Amino acid sequence: ANPPGHNDPLPRTMANATGAAAFTRGSHQDDVLRIQGTPTGIDSYGKHEIWRYGLSSVEISTGSRRVLGWSDLAGKLKVRLLPGANATGAAAFTRGSHQDDVLRIQGTPTGIDSYGKHEIWRYGLSSVEISTGSRRVLGWSDLAGKLKVR
Repeated sequence: ANPPGHNDPLPRTMANATGAAAFTRGSHQDDVLRIQGTPTGIDSYGKHEIWRYGLSSVEISTGSRRVLGWSDLAGKLKVRLLPGANATGAAAFTRGSHQDDVLRIQGTPTGIDSYGKHEIWRYGLSSVEISTGSRRVLGWSDLAGKLKVR
């Protein structure tokens, strides 16, 4: 049986699963199920679902069934986001830096939340605001003192 609020049945065959050891943004829900197992709860919010794994969660699009973001408060998710071709050799990032440099310097965010024209990438208590259009840093909040910014 599916958890309350879950509109679509969980796949029985995982036909879209890959052999990856971790999932990332854009991974199919079948990979999340294969890697993380059955969620402890699922909440449906129209165009997206939140799959809960204890204190951690994964946001899944109800249309494409792909990962939109996550929150890994418990540190239990096997999630990885790698930098792309726009990474430089800079030791720190600043306003206007490409997201690839943030990923290279800070690693995979513990959480990603989308708000239309920008995203918030969380690193514990610190966060980086990324433009969804240019994929560049708009700003940050370094409450934990762990961001390598200048």
